[in-house]
Amino acid sequence: MGSNIRLALRNILRNKRRTFLTCLLVGSGLAILMFVDGLMLGMSDMMIRKVTSTWLGEAQIHAPQFRRDLDAAFYMEKADELARRAEEVPGVEAAAPRTLVTGMISSSGNATGGAIYGIDPAREKHVSRLNEALVEGEMIAQDARQDILIGYKMADLLDVEIGDRIVVTATELLSGEIAQSLFFVSGYLRFNDRAMDSSMAFISYAAGQKLLALPGAAQEIAISIDPEADEKAIVANLNSSLKDQNLEILGWWELAPDIASILAMQEFGLWIMALILFILVSLGLINSMFMSIFERHYEFGVMLGLGTRSSKLFSLICWEGALIGMWGAALGLGMGALANAWSARYGILFGKGTSEFAGLTLSEPVFNQFSITQFTGLPAFVVLLTVLACIIPAIHAARLTPSEAMRRAI
Repeated sequence: MGSNIRLALRNILRNKRRTFLTCLLVGSGLAILMFVDGLMLGMSDMMIRKVTSTWLGEAQIHAPQFRRDLDAAFYMEKADELARRAEEVPGVEAAAPRTLVTGMISSSGNATGGAIYGIDPAREKHVSRLNEALVEGEMIAQDARQDILIGYKMADLLDVEIGDRIVVTATELLSGEIAQSLFFVSGYLRFNDRAMDSSMAFISYAAGQKLLALPGAAQEIAISIDPEADEKAIVANLNSSLKDQNLEILGWWELAPDIASILAMQEFGLWIMALILFILVSLGLINSMFMSIFERHYEFGVMLGLGTRSSKLFSLICWEGALIGMWGAALGLGMGALANAWSARYGILFGKGTSEFAGLTLSEPVFNQFSITQFTGLPAFVVLLTVLACIIPAIHAARLTPSEAMRRAI
């Protein structure tokens, strides 16, 4: 093996320019894979944070049939106690109970249907970015009974300003009677999500319970999980800790399956790109190896005439490919690491300031992320690729006969 490696090294250094260009081709393929992988990791992280931190949370707790029917009649009693028990689970940072009812939101100028959430501002700030979404006005007070926050698009639709009156009409759950409550607009919210900005309103937790005539109850508990913890393991622990309550506890990937599917497709897309690069790099490498072999036909003929076995020639060509692959991988690691480091620092902004993807408005730049796979799995894949690509030229060299090789060299 040692003699094969030394001979392979001598052969590929005969034409340094061609060897460098071939290594550059292999390295460029690896650098592109590393950059795209880092970009997809950054985009996945941003999309998950956009979905979870904006309003959804990393997990949610509901009564079993609530999400299927979105009916406020499926509520949880003693919601504050359930939230406290959830926060006792290791890895759970905060739990915020919410009331939820769909109803009519009307002003003197217009009316629209929407979802009215009752929230506890002190708890909500640890679970969602409601405070950051406030673009005008003030956040509702914890015990405020008549303050309401609405999306800026809903404000345009209702033609209301800060301080204007809004009437919320809903159905009391226990009595079935129509209830109306008067609120005053305390602020506008901008989530950069069409549905949230146009069809969601927020009142205090106490006002939500009063509107539904359900003291102490809630329809939803949003959970914030430690970013360093295993989210799926935490959700499993929550299910185990609250199994006596007959509740539905779901992670964000179950609450937003469309986003989870897109993230899975991104990973699949990386392998599609890897396959395309495999084909392109392989064609270039095969061409380079065949040129090298044709230049050495006479040498191969002499070697075969002196008793060199065909298997040794096959092994020699494969070692040449492996060395080119390793050098190309080293070059690609440097280029890919630099490209990822640049994007990780400055980010890439898609579109002119904002872009929409899977229903989400992405107004922030995407910052590439590093992973151990980029420095282990992808380089190993590229080296294996070069060895596989050399099999065809190696078979050609192994099938040569001394007379044929010398005749072709003349």
